Amino acid sequence: MGASSSADHGGISEQQQRQEEEENLAAATGFLPSLRNDFSNLSPPSSSSVALASLQEALSLDVQVLASESTPVPEHFPALSNNLGATLFSLFFPVADDRADGRIDWIGFLSGYNRCCGRMPVSRSINVLYRLYAALSREAGAPCGLEFDPDAGDGDKVSGSLFPGELLILFWICWVMGHSSRIAKMSRNAKDPLVLPDMSHLLVSALVSCGVIAEEDEHIWRSDVLAVDKGVSAQNFQTWVLTTAPGLANCLPKYVQERIQACSSSKESAGSSISASDDNSAGNVRDVCLLMRGRAWAVSLTLRDRLSEEFLAASFQEINSGDVLYRLVIVVIAVCGYNVHILYVYLFDKFFHK
Repeated sequence: MGASSSADHGGISEQQQRQEEEENLAAATGFLPSLRNDFSNLSPPSSSSVALASLQEALSLDVQVLASESTPVPEHFPALSNNLGATLFSLFFPVADDRADGRIDWIGFLSGYNRCCGRMPVSRSINVLYRLYAALSREAGAPCGLEFDPDAGDGDKVSGSLFPGELLILFWICWVMGHSSRIAKMSRNAKDPLVLPDMSHLLVSALVSCGVIAEEDEHIWRSDVLAVDKGVSAQNFQTWVLTTAPGLANCLPKYVQERIQACSSSKESAGSSISASDDNSAGNVRDVCLLMRGRAWAVSLTLRDRLSEEFLAASFQEINSGDVLYRLVIVVIAVCGYNVHILYVYLFDKFFHK
């Protein structure tokens, strides 16, 4: 009856048990070996912890100059994108109460990773994304209509709504997170701005699917969706993501994994050169092309594995109209059932309203 907790677990201490649990959760994502290596590289020799400042820096992304294919970039957007590291760290990486040395140990590191990157239902991943977006907006003084139940663990109950302008910012943040490695390389060449893609089609899709605007409106494609004064509820938007763009839930885990790996290795050394595929300049973004960068990103959100990565890469730099991806995009969209009503309106407008 008076046996210790260690004896109850076959001689395993509570700390060892927690470490095993966190390692099992991380292993389920397939990244545990990489995380071990990353933690070792971020830690000084003969140390079993990482400086909080180093981890926050690893999670950060510096974007100096921004531009947009469509609507002007809001003044607060640079603050949102540049605060990603600090906000991620404060939300998901706990620091033990008994540590006052400004460091985080292996268990805390894994715990933070599992909170934002662990295997979970897509619906919960969207709630995690909601939490990040709300925190970023709060820090930048930007509007955000999301509300969280303080009694629900990890913000699993989300209410409120997002207006079109807020959805646009959320899409752009997710696009930035999906391209963190490319942006990090490009940022060393401060001459060219990071050009954010046109997200009009995704906005229209979300607004139509959630009943904010009517699908039968013949002017749907030409209207200014940012002027719509009605928001999309958090629940309805989550349903739209689940049925239309489930890849949106993977943007945050991808960002965290890539930033930690990049910081702990020499892949993004100061001497890295920028290849043509890393260039995001606006030289030809307005060329008439069915597979514009925003549409390529939208298609990538409906796919998995290598094909998704191909479309993701195409969403960073304008794809050539002779590329096989360009020629197959209609087939892929048809197979995936991606926004058929939006595609129809686009084609009708393109070929019958000249």
